[in-house]
Amino acid sequence: MILSNAFVVLLYINLVLVIILFSLLAFLLIQKVIINRKAAKVEKIKAYLRPDLFAYLLGNEEALYNRWINDTPFSIQALEELLEEAAMMLKGEEIGATISSLAEERLTAEYKRRLTKRRWSTRMNVLYRIEGFHMTSFSPHLWLALAENSFQTEAEQKEAIRVLASLQSQALARDLVDLAPPYSKGLYKDVLRRFNNTYQLFFIENYEKLNNVFKQAIIEWMAEKQDYSNIPFIKAQLKQPHLELRIAALKVLYLFGYAEEETDIYPFSSSVHWQERMLFAKLAGAAKKDRFLPQLTKLIADENWFVRNAAGEAIQKYADGTLILQHIVETHRDRYAKDMAAQWLESEGVTA
Repeated sequence: MILSNAFVVLLYINLVLVIILFSLLAFLLIQKVIINRKAAKVEKIKAYLRPDLFAYLLGNEEALYNRWINDTPFSIQALEELLEEAAMMLKGEEIGATISSLAEERLTAEYKRRLTKRRWSTRMNVLYRIEGFHMTSFSPHLWLALAENSFQTEAEQKEAIRVLASLQSQALARDLVDLAPPYSKGLYKDVLRRFNNTYQLFFIENYEKLNNVFKQAIIEWMAEKQDYSNIPFIKAQLKQPHLELRIAALKVLYLFGYAEEETDIYPFSSSVHWQERMLFAKLAGAAKKDRFLPQLTKLIADENWFVRNAAGEAIQKYADGTLILQHIVETHRDRYAKDMAAQWLESEGVTA
């Protein structure tokens, strides 16, 4: 009897689970049907709207008249997707300005409404589209929200900063100079990439007022630009009292392959910081000047492995580097120096 009751209970449990699974499946199928119908409706509107919209953007029509441009959700979504499509396909300042103007006219009210929505993804997608369509009317709104710290998440705050930089916000540029505490280095570099040349020069001119994270971002951003006219500025950072800024400057000089003035980098061969000694070795290897060899033969016996490795690699790059490394293996008193020299000889296929 007890077994019979347990079997009945188990049967009911399995039946309930089956009902739940079928209900979930039905719900998912219904949702898929609804989504597909919405997508089909949007695609139908896009098909009606595309010829007139593209003719207008290309300048073939003076005005855009189409009954499908209205404030219904489907029409708004269709217009958004077509404007994104046009932005990717059609290039040119005039077309870009027309896309921005149309987005400002038809989407501003909807985007302001979406920015107040509870769903995080909705708010973030609006920020992406404001930037993509270059909707400058949102610049005061976003800057005020940033100043009042009214964004609901840190991700939105950072994205708003990127958008404001793309919109060339003078208020943001001014605030970033005096900002404390700092944002991340990656965010500062995103900002620098988005601002135009006028604001980039503004930050460089106000460099000494910036926090160290922003300063380091500027140095690394200059490396991305590969603009050799920035070398004098980067060299000046070698005299900075802050280690992270000197290291950033040395890395950029190495990436540029610069070692023209020996007096700029020679002092770093005896730095108390291993990162600077390592970067000196790398720069010396790029320069391949005989004056650096005595220091490199010392650094191959450095207490830090990374310094020794950089010194060995640098010596190898010299015309008579193989002979020098063999001499180190045979005569140097330091066991680690011998080992490092032997490793670099082996990398060349030379037996120590």
